[in-house]
Amino acid sequence: MFCATIVRNMNSATRGEKILKIRDGGELKKFRTLLTNDLQNCNWIIESLGPMKVNGLQESLDVVNDMFKDASEQYVSEMVSQYFGKVSSFVYEVDAISKEYTNKVIDPSKRVVYNKDEINKLLSNFTTKDITMIVNNMRKDVEQQLYDSERSEIQTALVDNMWSSLQGEFVSVTMKLTDIINRFYRDLELRFTKKDVIAAFSAAKH
Repeated sequence: MFCATIVRNMNSATRGEKILKIRDGGELKKFRTLLTNDLQNCNWIIESLGPMKVNGLQESLDVVNDMFKDASEQYVSEMVSQYFGKVSSFVYEVDAISKEYTNKVIDPSKRVVYNKDEINKLLSNFTTKDITMIVNNMRKDVEQQLYDSERSEIQTALVDNMWSSLQGEFVSVTMKLTDIINRFYRDLELRFTKKDVIAAFSAAKH
């Protein structure tokens, strides 16, 4: 009953929202606040009440877990968009084109917006040094959003969870980018690698 009451009163305004619809800076800030509140509330319930064996609790916990998964995915999407936006947008769009035309190979370099000059400009802004700086700044942002002054074990579990998910998405984008460059832009140089991304995430965590 207690858990169910918490679930009903939790702020779930972020459920169903699409980050791409949010244009205004004020709306984005409000969305992020609601999102981090959902993450913190769900995480507290899962970590505090999850281990308990209480009759009638599991159904409410299942709802909370679903909410946490939804909020986590949106949080990762928003952070990747903010810190890796130009690269991730290019990768996601090329990936979407490939899925749309499954019966033939679509060369993105033949499209004006993705021509070699434009992609070379994009890649020039993302070196190993840039990736390290991006990840360090993102780590500060994550900790500021998800920690309070107590920096409790429950909050640390949330930060670690989100950091792992962010690393996974950054690595995934980097691997797809590497494949795209190798297939369609062979004369261009990718200035960072998957190992650079993993190293940056590991260093920023400590």
